Parts: sequence; C-alpha cells; structure tokens
Amino acid sequence: MATPNGTARGASVIEMVHSHAPWWYPAAVKSATSERGEAPYADLGGRRYVFVTINNQLDESPISGSLLPESMQADGSFQPNRAPMIVTFGDIEDPNTIRKLEPGAFERAFGSGYRLVSRTHTTKAA
Repeated sequence: MATPNGTARGASVIEMVHSHAPWWYPAAVKSATSERGEAPYADLGGRRYVFVTINNQLDESPISGSLLPESMQADGSFQPNRAPMIVTFGDIEDPNTIRKLEPGAFERAFGSGYRLVSRTHTTKAA
C-alpha cells in the first residue's frame, strides 16, 4: 500500500489443507479445504490497519477460493473480482467498527496519498 509516509507491506503464513474422503463417503462429501493462520495485514501507522480476510463470513467464501490457479495471473496477482476481501476498523479495539474496503476506496477511507499498489501471493506445497 502506498501511504504519504512510504510503502506499507503486510504478509502472513496461511496453512491450507485439502483432504479427500474415503471412497465409501457420500458423493457430496468427497473433499474439503480448510485454512488456518493469521490474516495478512499491513500497519499504515496512526493505529490504521488493513486486513485480508482468511474466511469471508459475509459471503462465506474462504480465501482458498481466491488462491485457486484460475483466480491468479502468471505474476501472482489476482484476476479482477477474484481477490480476497480487504477490511479495516474505525477503532482497532472495537470489532464492531469493521468495514469492507474496495480496492479504489483507500483514499476515501484513510485520506490523501493512500492507495492499494498490489496484492500477490506465493504458494509453497508441503
């Protein structure tokens, strides 16, 4: 993220586990994917933070759906409309102040000079 004081970067490690059910399970339960870890975030200074959601409770889409190969471009950036949701808090101490941020709305949310520069991910198989 670009800020008036320079670039703010954030990262985290998320473990994604994809498991397959035994052959005798019902067809509707053949596999499952789960995520575990901390939400990637960037500290913008002045008690301002942005977070990338791991599991989007608003539309129940896990981050794993955003990290599928068809959601990614060759350089590791997200296809349009396939990126995980970004949120911020009006007061970091109050979870009720959460608000969703659209990629072009950072200046409106934080003030002049704030903008999303890029979002990428790196995958490493175990």
